[in-house]
Amino acid sequence: MNKYFEYPNIDLWDIENWKVKINPLFGLIRKIGELPEKSGSEDTNPAYRENWDEIKSRPDYQYKSGSYDDPKVAQYWHERGMRFLSREGGTMRSVTLMPISAPGAKVPLLVVYHKEDYANPFWALRTLEHFSGYCQKAVEKRAYGIWFIVTNNMPDLQRQYCGMLHYDMTPDVDTDKIYLVLDSLYGQGIRLRDLTDFTYLDDRGTPADDPDAFTEEFDGHTVLNIAHRFDEHITPTFTSVTKDGQHDGTVDFQRIYHSMTGKMLMEGISLEFRNDAPDTPEAKQAFLQLGLQLESFVSNGSRWSTFKPLSLIDEPSKRVPLLAVFCGEQPLMTSVSFYYRYLQIAAQGECVVLFLSGKSLVADETPKNIIELAMQYHQIDKSRLYITGHSHWGHIAQLFMRKYPLLVAAVAALGNAPGIPLPTGSGEVIIVLDEDIDRISAIDMPTVIISGCAEAGCMFPINKAVRGFDPGINVEGYAATVEGRAEAWNRRLKASGCTQQPLQAIISAVDSNNQANRALGIPSDKADTLYLDGFEHYIADFKNIDGKYHLRIIGEENMPHVATPSQLDLAWSFMRQFARDQETGRIIEIWDRE
Repeated sequence: MNKYFEYPNIDLWDIENWKVKINPLFGLIRKIGELPEKSGSEDTNPAYRENWDEIKSRPDYQYKSGSYDDPKVAQYWHERGMRFLSREGGTMRSVTLMPISAPGAKVPLLVVYHKEDYANPFWALRTLEHFSGYCQKAVEKRAYGIWFIVTNNMPDLQRQYCGMLHYDMTPDVDTDKIYLVLDSLYGQGIRLRDLTDFTYLDDRGTPADDPDAFTEEFDGHTVLNIAHRFDEHITPTFTSVTKDGQHDGTVDFQRIYHSMTGKMLMEGISLEFRNDAPDTPEAKQAFLQLGLQLESFVSNGSRWSTFKPLSLIDEPSKRVPLLAVFCGEQPLMTSVSFYYRYLQIAAQGECVVLFLSGKSLVADETPKNIIELAMQYHQIDKSRLYITGHSHWGHIAQLFMRKYPLLVAAVAALGNAPGIPLPTGSGEVIIVLDEDIDRISAIDMPTVIISGCAEAGCMFPINKAVRGFDPGINVEGYAATVEGRAEAWNRRLKASGCTQQPLQAIISAVDSNNQANRALGIPSDKADTLYLDGFEHYIADFKNIDGKYHLRIIGEENMPHVATPSQLDLAWSFMRQFARDQETGRIIEIWDRE
């Protein structure tokens, strides 16, 4: 590392420069998390002392949330007209209790903060029992829901509430009526006006002189309406490359900051830092300098935006690939920051980039319809649809690929586990059944999986057990043992039509004479190590039954849970090789075209 290597805006790696972007509710949320909580009956309930190893083997154990969701408890609430669900997102857990309402109904939401031990599989059930009085009140009315945000026995210092409130909100919530419960605060005799690092904005966005004047009584609770007040303008691209990001504890962050990787990441970070929206003069000018035209649309409640090379206007007969990026509910400028390298690739005239946003990207035909609209609207080569996404949205991209395989020419899943864990060991909301594996294995699907070697899920090496670091990450879902990881890896090989590998061959990769095989922890048909932008990238390729190298696994050393510019370059360089014949469904390797 050269600690003297600098570049414009390198000072933005210092969190102190982001204070103006921190959510104004932070001081209030932190204070609630610091308050002691009284012990409840759950501390003496013998039902919560069962052996965890036995609990994890039960079908109702949720690997995603690390919670045993006892079906008898779920049935109890269902009979009372309430729906119970435990969730995990961004390393934090939550429990929701929502009224079973008519389709399309919107109800107010109470937000309650609570501390539990994530190591206890009964954390969700304990939460409900701790707040049994709150829950029974909600049952009596069945006119509002309760969302318990549960931290791991500590205050929410990383402001995870911002992401959860944005991305995990159930569709039946009235987004104008989200009430933070202040019972614990007021019960200690603390008033909002006493708090530091807290600002309440009125409906006009003006800081309130007396925030206590805005509190309300709601079904016996003292509450504060926080609807439309939980925006966090610290870009995930920045957070991912700090100690608050998801990593295994081995990352040398200074190496990243003083590297070409850090310099290129900062291009997107600094653009978002100065522009909360894409329609500011600076953002418009940045896109114009790249030679890109931004257009935004809404379809079935989902936002989608495209960045098109302006040169296509001069060449009306030209057709280019469509790169569809699944990115969830995040603001467009966050997508721009995180995937800035994709915009630079589009700027070369290589493709049109499509950002798909919205919660309906999983359950219905919306993403397919959006992609078809984008293809009609722009000059797209329909044989070259490439799909991608990072983390959860990498799984969504793979789900889309499994639903509509003959539409897709190639897929790049970023920040995902290389293997496909069994449903009983999956740490994701999107699980992959054996029949899914069988079905997709019959279809040639070029696939590249790219992850950091220092992610909290401990993606690599595959032939070593998971290393636990961040208790907020449920590493069980990534197949914690060598045997589980090898099994998950063989499911990936089967899905891609490749020869599966014996456990001993996977274990023996530790002694391979190829550095990439050793780093990734698997034998491969061919492998290489590339040094790009300051870091080694370990690349392994695998032949399918037709002798084609259509499965690639890449790990980048020293990288946490972030998509680096080099990862996006490698994703694009892989995908752009392929097209899918629109008549036969066969994969065409571009250089084989006449």
